[in-house]
Amino acid sequence: MCVSFDLSSLITYSNNSFYKFVFHNGTLDNLDNNTKSKSLIQIDKLCNGYKLQYIFTIIKDDLPKNNKELIDQNIILTLDDSKEDEVLFEERF
Repeated sequence: MCVSFDLSSLITYSNNSFYKFVFHNGTLDNLDNNTKSKSLIQIDKLCNGYKLQYIFTIIKDDLPKNNKELIDQNIILTLDDSKEDEVLFEERF
């Protein structure tokens, strides 16, 4: 629900001096693979069409099994707490 509202707000104001990004935590939590894939495809289309940046966190095992190419093209940062130099803000959680 928040994803739809936030993206629609950004799209509405995309031609104005307004935020061009949104951040969500847990966007795809508790969704089945088909819904995750469709959501990612739609988010990608909207963001590319309106020049928006969508940032969200996800656990690697929760990524949908299909759409690997779309996912690989859009991963900007991968954190791995097993390595000391790949933790967020130099903190282990």
